[in-house]
Amino acid sequence: GRDRFMFRVGKDKEAEALTRPGASIVDMGGKRLGGLIFVDAEDCDQAALKAWIAMALQFVRQLPKKSRA
Repeated sequence: GRDRFMFRVGKDKEAEALTRPGASIVDMGGKRLGGLIFVDAEDCDQAALKAWIAMALQFVRQLPKKSRA
């Protein structure tokens, strides 16, 4: 397998995310998973990794909170 990260950035930020080095759309068994991005580890130095994490956090923080039932 390849060494890579997967980030959930949301469909609204997908096009922007794909302009970054090493980024590609997540495709599982021929099914494109919108809003999820693979990033090759070799293209992720510490600064790039922090930027990817910030983008992913920005997306997940806007999701509605789940209630515990």
